Amino acid sequence: ESVNMNISSVSNDVSRLNIESELKEKNSINISLILKYIRMGKSWLVLIPLFSMITYIVLSIYRYEFFNNMTNSKNVFNSHLFIKVSLIMETSFVFLGTIRGFSMFIMGYFISKNIMTRIIFKLSHASYISFFNKNPIGKILNKLSDDIEIIDRNIPGNISFFFNMVGNMIVSIYIMIYHSSIILVLFIGIYFYIVFNLQRYFVQAYKHFTNLNSISKTPVFQILTDSINGSLELRTSNNKNYVIKQMYQNVDLNMSSLILLSGSGQWFRIQVTILSLLFIIPCILFLLILNSDYKTSLPLVISVLTTYMDRIIYFMNSINALEKYFVSFARCEMLLNVPFENNLFYADKLYNKLKEGSSTSELIKFENKIYVDKRDNAQANQQGNIVFTNFFASYDSSDKYVLKNINIEILHGQKIGVIGRTGAGKSSLVSALTLLFD
Repeated sequence: ESVNMNISSVSNDVSRLNIESELKEKNSINISLILKYIRMGKSWLVLIPLFSMITYIVLSIYRYEFFNNMTNSKNVFNSHLFIKVSLIMETSFVFLGTIRGFSMFIMGYFISKNIMTRIIFKLSHASYISFFNKNPIGKILNKLSDDIEIIDRNIPGNISFFFNMVGNMIVSIYIMIYHSSIILVLFIGIYFYIVFNLQRYFVQAYKHFTNLNSISKTPVFQILTDSINGSLELRTSNNKNYVIKQMYQNVDLNMSSLILLSGSGQWFRIQVTILSLLFIIPCILFLLILNSDYKTSLPLVISVLTTYMDRIIYFMNSINALEKYFVSFARCEMLLNVPFENNLFYADKLYNKLKEGSSTSELIKFENKIYVDKRDNAQANQQGNIVFTNFFASYDSSDKYVLKNINIEILHGQKIGVIGRTGAGKSSLVSALTLLFD
């Protein structure tokens, strides 16, 4: 309700139209959307962080066993071997982390490039009436700037971080079970189940706040664009204060949604931290009751448990961040469903070639060839008439027609003039001639 009050207080009709129309868009985050994201880039690159994670788990367990045997061995401590293995392990971890992050950012580059190219192709062949007349420029600029940057940088980085957290959690679980009891898995499972359900409950509101924060940037883009395009009119009408006021209101709305988004994230971290403390205490008591011999390894188990709790928080935060950032991908992906103009019979074929990997220069050559062929055919056949028969046209899906029951026949070579008052339909008739109406 407070969001609606803030929106209604914005007097700029275009800004309000942008927000209200985007709030109605359903940006569902699911497995299908994630697979679309992966397939849009070099999908095989996702195997590199997966291999890196598995290798990290194996090496971490081996390192732990090696250090444990070295410290508990009755033989003389071999410092040379210890340093050698430590250097190899640490170098391997740095290398694995580097290739994991590098591969994901390369994948993000290809995905960002492909989605931007496809969106530009879609928009350059979209219907003027059914799309551009209903989607203000601020909405399009928002998706092609802020959302694309998130796809390019934030999503790959968080996927890399997600794999890192999964590997660390598995290693922590192994160490805890090795030094305590297999029954500890039951406690870990219950704790993870509770936290996961809390995350599912929380993420619904978190995605809504994320969507609102992204949408609230649209009016800022819109007013900025309108101010640049209408700078001469603003100066002559001395209406700069009005534009500044609108900008302040829209920036305030965006900052309010950002504070709401940030605060909800902190709320989730606090809840998980409290659950962690409630989990550690009964877990330790259970281990002591189960077997008093665990006292010797109790400090290590407590240390690993605490670390594990922190990693659970980071792991859940990485999931929250991924779902948050995938909202941007879903918003951009909606532009890929924009229909082409009805008369562009070749657009679907070109778009499929683009998805298959054809370069834009190849598509431009193909499209230019179509235009040249049409021009040559038109020049070869100089005879032709323009005929409107019972023609109706409207700028939207309503029954409010701007042209009604038009019947005209313009013969070849004939020159005519169209005269009428403002709003009579002269420009609409020309738009109909150039097929701007679907």
